[in-house]
Amino acid sequence: AWMLKVADYPPEVRRYLEHRPDEAKKLLAEAGYPNGFETTLEFDPTVASIYNQNLEGLVDMLSRVGVKLKLKSLPRGEYQERVTNGADFLVMAESRTMDIDPYYYLSFLHSKAGVGTNKGYINDPTLDKLLDDFTSVLDMNRAQDLARQIQVRIVDQAYVLRAPAHDDFRLVGPRLRDFPLIDSMTTQMSLSWAEKLWLAR
Repeated sequence: AWMLKVADYPPEVRRYLEHRPDEAKKLLAEAGYPNGFETTLEFDPTVASIYNQNLEGLVDMLSRVGVKLKLKSLPRGEYQERVTNGADFLVMAESRTMDIDPYYYLSFLHSKAGVGTNKGYINDPTLDKLLDDFTSVLDMNRAQDLARQIQVRIVDQAYVLRAPAHDDFRLVGPRLRDFPLIDSMTTQMSLSWAEKLWLAR
């Protein structure tokens, strides 16, 4: 798997991903917010429920260090329009082991990704160079190293807020051989392997 686990990051970067509320309070104080602050996070409630659950978890975790986050639900059209027109956007990512093209997953952070894709409006020449090299390299070991550097850079520069992690798994119920698996997520989640499973005596 090309995705790094928290333990795989260098110590100086890994600390940004670890649960350290006391250090978070210290950083807030150094930034001029000794008592924390209040802010609003707008979101689209029509996305998968797991993301909305992550937001609820985010409210709870940030409250423990003094950040009072208020969630504001917007109609999908209004939300998309605000993002496209340059409204501040909070990029959240999850730690998963999905069989997914890494460039597809990482390319939304490229400065030339375009409106609606680079939603964080990130413009980092160092990150762009890593992403460009990653798409052109043929050596697998070099590609793995570049994927690692990209992930470290993203965390070190705090371009992405790590969402509460959850295991990526799916329960597939018993089925009969030669009958197709009805699952709308089969293609998206690369679950074609499940087609080879069936109930047998």
